[in-house]
Amino acid sequence: PICLAVTIAFEVFSLALDATDPFGFNNFQANQVIRNQRNYIDVQLQKKMGKAYPMTFPMSAAFPEYQAEFEKKMTSEMLADAFKFLDKNVLVELLTASFSKEGEDSKLSENLEKSLEAALDKAMKNTSKRDKIVYDFYASKGKTKHIEKVPFLSNEERIGVTLSEYGAKEYNKRMRSKHLDFSNPFKPASGPIPEDYTPFVASYTDTYRVINSTNPGKETQPNVVERQLSRKVCLAQPYGSLISYCEYGVRSSKHNQRLNPAEYGVKFNYERGDCDFTKDYCIRVGLDFKDNDCKHGPGQKFFEQIVGKTLVRTYKTDTQQRIQAWKSGDPSKIAVATLTLPFA
Repeated sequence: PICLAVTIAFEVFSLALDATDPFGFNNFQANQVIRNQRNYIDVQLQKKMGKAYPMTFPMSAAFPEYQAEFEKKMTSEMLADAFKFLDKNVLVELLTASFSKEGEDSKLSENLEKSLEAALDKAMKNTSKRDKIVYDFYASKGKTKHIEKVPFLSNEERIGVTLSEYGAKEYNKRMRSKHLDFSNPFKPASGPIPEDYTPFVASYTDTYRVINSTNPGKETQPNVVERQLSRKVCLAQPYGSLISYCEYGVRSSKHNQRLNPAEYGVKFNYERGDCDFTKDYCIRVGLDFKDNDCKHGPGQKFFEQIVGKTLVRTYKTDTQQRIQAWKSGDPSKIAVATLTLPFA
């Protein structure tokens, strides 16, 4: 009876620990979870963008301060070409409106606006001229080092100008704190989201993903296949929320502590769209570091089922941290690891 009571008490204690998760072990998110989120984002973007997928990085997102000026520049440069596609009657109406006296109603009619927009769209099909205007404009703003031409990606729906590798790094560095604030699913934003904010990250890569047409999978967990570009370029990916998984951390319950993976050296990988885990982080969550992920050690799942996740991982974390300290060669770390042994 006493042994049974002790066993029951131990089981209840273990269940209570796992339920409250005081050390935050349940907050760990494996890379596969993050990749599933990434794949879902990729497929949704592919559906939305059509022929413009994968996206070259939009200059409007990289340099929003120039967007209004750029739009005027592009319109003025392409207007002469657009006139060639306008009907004579529409041209007359346009000229009449443009020469109307001040104070008179010179607002363009709805039909005229639509005709002009359609003509500009046709003019924009001259992709080489369009892309040259884009590149030259931002180069004139001192951004030559930040941008590059990618003519092999240019089509009617996708501009053949994007950020360079240097530009991508600078953009990601500038936007990291904003993504952790305004695209963080694990905390409310500090204030109103700025109008010019976008969740894009600059992914300098030669790989992108499309839905697996023969085996698409579930809506929320799509199956994807990787496609290769002829060389690395900067693609726009709306991965702002994914950074939080790697550099902020999840808090699955109000009872447990949020573990910030960044404190253990974990970083978001902008090229792959997942986390670069570290051995220190895996040790902290009671797992083994293997293949850039934190995984169960041999027999660990079995012991977690018998003894409980919290007790097993706490013991494993404590043991691994002591081993690290003893191997460090640092006298102070060795002393602390030794003197805090349960039997010391």
